[in-house]
Amino acid sequence: MTFSRIRSRAVIAIILLAMGGTFVSCTTPSTTPETADVGTRSGEVRTSSFIVEEHESIVITDDLHIIAEEEVVVLGELLGERGATIEITAPSITVHGTIQAGDGEDRNGVLEHGQDGGSVILNSPQIDLTGAAVVGGHGGSAGPAGNGGHGGDVLLNDAVNIISVRARLIGGNGGTPGHGINGHGEAARSGGHGGSGGSVRQHRAQRLVR
Repeated sequence: MTFSRIRSRAVIAIILLAMGGTFVSCTTPSTTPETADVGTRSGEVRTSSFIVEEHESIVITDDLHIIAEEEVVVLGELLGERGATIEITAPSITVHGTIQAGDGEDRNGVLEHGQDGGSVILNSPQIDLTGAAVVGGHGGSAGPAGNGGHGGDVLLNDAVNIISVRARLIGGNGGTPGHGINGHGEAARSGGHGGSGGSVRQHRAQRLVR
């Protein structure tokens, strides 16, 4: 099996679309893939460049922060699970594919709140989102009398130039509240509150090309 150039030291689950959903967990320090456990919470990748080729899909099982010295290029997909937030910091970020933060998990227990959706955070002076889909995770639904989880945000930080031609930047939807129940106090009778929707925000951005 041959991996395209994904240069990282992340502990991540890689799904090659051509493999029909087969999971392969690996790290790639230098050029030789090594097996590793999936789902560690260290969540930080430091590398020179991080490139996801077209037709490749990487599943992020928990919060992940990619820190690259040169560039991050996403032509394929970065897909979060279980409320995972995806943060990228690099001198140059190019996304022509999809970055989808993880949806919050639903809850079923009485007074349990839905999990918040993950956010997508891009920190770079140069951000090219031409044709990209960048989406915050949806909030999870609540159990009886619980509150829905909040939708995740899309945040663009520190950009001198942002190119977003034909891009779709979408905050996550808020989660559904739980219905009212008896026997758990006055507040529980009226049910919970829906989660707030996520937003798309730019912080310290100087130039935006749509």
